[in-house]
Amino acid sequence: MPPEQTGGTPTPESATPTGGTQEGGNAGAMPVITPELQAIIDAEKAKATKKANEEAAASRLELKALKDKQKAEEEAKMAENNQFKELAERHKAELAAAQAERDALLPFKQQAEEFAKQRHEELLKKIPEAQRDLYKDFTTAQLETVAATLSATLNGQGSERQGGQQQPQRVTAPTVPFAGHNSDIQQSLLKILGG
Repeated sequence: MPPEQTGGTPTPESATPTGGTQEGGNAGAMPVITPELQAIIDAEKAKATKKANEEAAASRLELKALKDKQKAEEEAKMAENNQFKELAERHKAELAAAQAERDALLPFKQQAEEFAKQRHEELLKKIPEAQRDLYKDFTTAQLETVAATLSATLNGQGSERQGGQQQPQRVTAPTVPFAGHNSDIQQSLLKILGG
């Protein structure tokens, strides 16, 4: 027997505290997330993540500024107390650490320079000997483009001319810049090709 009601409108037996009924619908089930709702959730997550990242970056900068300020104050205090010797030793230690790091990286720098020099020489050897002086000051990237272009040109005029019976075709430089607007290469090629 249902509980007695005092005034008002009668409520059905299957009514829930929120006023709905348990019959039909999705009573007790998880709410359905529509694409629009998911987009809003994702946008809010992105905002929160961006805000957290910005706050973390600001905190890191603030911490670095505080450390720098503390170091400067400490050095000023040491200078006031005539503790130049300790200050000099600290700077000497920092300098030694920086030099050690530089010395550790120096062999890699030398290897990279040697490799670049070798590659430059290899590319120059691909260019006909009579024209090498024209290209010796080109960068390695420019030389790669020139060597590829000249080798294609020379192959088109060499042994494939049926024993030299056909006249070589006049090669014109393209009007579109090579790999990233290297117009200086175009100008050099135009001079060489007589165009």
